[in-house]
Amino acid sequence: MILMNDLQKQLKQLKKKNKTITGVDKQLVMMIKSYGYTMTSDNIGTYYDNKYNKFSIIRTGDILNCYYNKKNGDSYQLIDSLQGQIMLQVCLNWILSKIREGV
Repeated sequence: MILMNDLQKQLKQLKKKNKTITGVDKQLVMMIKSYGYTMTSDNIGTYYDNKYNKFSIIRTGDILNCYYNKKNGDSYQLIDSLQGQIMLQVCLNWILSKIREGV
């Protein structure tokens, strides 16, 4: 029983840590913005958009799912996704790698 309580406390601490943006995450966000992307957020997730490409980081509980959509006419088409991440830094690095590939 004591072990279970310790695990629950550790999980709560991890949840709090994942919801806050660290210094490295801030640097990654600034790098994404330097490529001309604007950042917006709502209750569902965070979005990076440059009018031609849109990256989304959607939080489902403790899991982050990342999506890359490309503008196709008046709508967006899903090009790639990264599913089941627990660290924001992994998602931000994935977005930067896609931008650098020349999406």
